[in-house]
Amino acid sequence: MSRFSWEDNPRPRRAAFGRLWQKLILTPIAVFAALADARRRELLELLALGPDASAGGLAAMLPVSRQAVEQHLAVLEEARLVTRRRSGRQVLFSVRPEGLIATAGWLGGPRHRLGDSKNLR
Repeated sequence: MSRFSWEDNPRPRRAAFGRLWQKLILTPIAVFAALADARRRELLELLALGPDASAGGLAAMLPVSRQAVEQHLAVLEEARLVTRRRSGRQVLFSVRPEGLIATAGWLGGPRHRLGDSKNLR
């Protein structure tokens, strides 16, 4: 018999549920919220075109300030759509496709479980 019982200590169960909630529900919501803004979609597309880019380099391609680009990139990073890394004095951003893949899987889940789209009418 195990020494640990869920009834003895419900805290790990709550923590596990919180991580599951964040992974399954909050990630798609954060992705949709991040992609609701046209400028963030444009930034994501620019980052997908090539290797890592800095906020200043991205701002040079857009009619917005570097600070505005950094704010948009922070939202994209929070939604797990981009990642940042330091290279000397620069902070470089790149696309994380996992966030979009997870959201696409989340969207496909109910349809897959329900069967044919003819049944949804």
